[in-house]
Amino acid sequence: AGFEAGMLGYALFASVFGAGKEAPGRAAESYEQAIGIQKRRGELAPAVVAYRGDLAVSYNNLGLLQSQQQQSAASLEAFRRALAIQQELVAAAPDDPDFTSSLAGIYNNLGMALLRQQEQSQAAEAVRLAVKHQEEACRQSPAVARYREFLSKHRVNLERAEKESERKTDWSSGRYSPPERQSVLPNPARSQRAKHEGLVLHREGFLT
Repeated sequence: AGFEAGMLGYALFASVFGAGKEAPGRAAESYEQAIGIQKRRGELAPAVVAYRGDLAVSYNNLGLLQSQQQQSAASLEAFRRALAIQQELVAAAPDDPDFTSSLAGIYNNLGMALLRQQEQSQAAEAVRLAVKHQEEACRQSPAVARYREFLSKHRVNLERAEKESERKTDWSSGRYSPPERQSVLPNPARSQRAKHEGLVLHREGFLT
């Protein structure tokens, strides 16, 4: 057990190190190793909630990494696996705001991944659920500032997804006029904003 725990820690460290040092292939491999160990630990001790929670986090982070690598189908599968686990955790402990907030985060990531695949309607529905669950986390623990911060991000993403969905509807009905082509010269404000829209590989990683 001690050896396996050590391997798990190493795999998780290597995944973050690899992502930070521009070795995404190595990072993905390390996440997959961590997931394999976490699944075995969960099978051996199904009553330990932390193991399932960690597994959901690893699937979520793998999905973030795969999305960064433009592996759309794989990222959606990872997010859906994370979602299934997190839904079970929330169902078993509906009054745990951390579980509820994490569920919202996974819905957000799934929605934004769907948006990148031009699945606007599905994306908007997923992000609506992110907002709903994050609102519930805020209601359960109104003093936790990070829940409010996450909720604000989800609402911004929901507005974006809904606008994209409306635009697709207008396009299909012939009412949409594409915007004029714009210059691709560097935009300082846009560059600064991009720093806050990058993928973050940790428990609260979000796609924006």
